[in-house]
Amino acid sequence: MKKFVTSLRFHLGYVLSLATLLVVVSGAGMLIHSQEGRSIRRILPPIGVTTSNLNPLQIAVLHWFDANLTTGFPTGKKSVQSPEGIAFDGANIWVTNASGKSVTVLRASDGKTLNTCSGLGTLNGPWGIAFDGLNVWIADFNTNKVSKLLASTCQIRFTRSTGRGPWGVACDGPNIWVTNATDGTVTEFLASNGTTLHTITVGRGPGGIAFDGANIWVANAGDGTVTKIRDSDGTVQGTFSVPNFPEAIVFDGANIWVANGTGSYVTKVATNGTILGTFTTLTFQAASLAFDGAHIWVNGDASGTTVSKL
Repeated sequence: MKKFVTSLRFHLGYVLSLATLLVVVSGAGMLIHSQEGRSIRRILPPIGVTTSNLNPLQIAVLHWFDANLTTGFPTGKKSVQSPEGIAFDGANIWVTNASGKSVTVLRASDGKTLNTCSGLGTLNGPWGIAFDGLNVWIADFNTNKVSKLLASTCQIRFTRSTGRGPWGVACDGPNIWVTNATDGTVTEFLASNGTTLHTITVGRGPGGIAFDGANIWVANAGDGTVTKIRDSDGTVQGTFSVPNFPEAIVFDGANIWVANGTGSYVTKVATNGTILGTFTTLTFQAASLAFDGAHIWVNGDASGTTVSKL
């Protein structure tokens, strides 16, 4: 046990030293570190949290704290289409404002608006968004394009054409994947220069997209399926039926979770496509999912008031 705790402390210290990781810990201080060489403050667990009672999954994402479910922050123009997509860059939250034609950057620690990126060229309907470690990628539903923004300056580095109705965005490290809801396809881009690598046919109405370390998973709301694509070469590995309008999708380190947009359900799927269970939530018309290292979070309640924690 002593050897395990010593090893755990070593690995925890290593994680905290990673140059690209910025995490704010409630009640525990702050770690600030970036590729731009910002100052660092040592981060410590809250009182009562020790290496002997940490969940390894919580260590992986430095999840020391429970979420604040009562505080909200304004983003962009109020509309039925805005805000839409959301991404975390290690320090800040990025939110696309579809009808506002802008992107809002919020500081994760307190929700303060740090920037509102607008006037971004032809950006007309920003939807899905993902962070690649240095840049933010935005799918523009109205112009059928995907744009790469330098996160530190919010400047567009380049814009590339994709399929019709680009919706979800995922990063596998060297490449960016975009679902094209109107076309029923997924497009893979080389992140460095935006070269199109593959355009792959999936189900009808693909929306949510996730990476499991080896495969890309796509939720096809239009035909009630999820598609598994081998990341290395774009080969479709299988298409599996999932009930109740699968819309959002997330990977928890072992299994795939799918939000069922027509009811108060989420479905858990093994990586071989076997359905492991469908679970009731408090959230109606679940449209987005997140994994915090220990729990699945479900959002999308039509009334905008309920977030479920599983």
